[in-house]
Amino acid sequence: MSEKAKITIKTERTLLLPTLPNFLRTEGDEAVPIESLTQDQLREIGQQWTEALMRKARDRGFDATRKINKQMQKW
Repeated sequence: MSEKAKITIKTERTLLLPTLPNFLRTEGDEAVPIESLTQDQLREIGQQWTEALMRKARDRGFDATRKINKQMQKW
């Protein structure tokens, strides 16, 4: 039987947040200043942003895992 290779990768980095915007754009391309939004609106925007970021990372992570698995199959 062939032996499977196990790869462990550990990285430590300091991550910087993206530059925070002064305004957001509406679907109609209207600029809405951040200071005009309520705390509840900002919380909702933050929640949606977080969910979108996690979805994107999960999707890209799945693609990266698939690439690694293909490379390991070649060994």
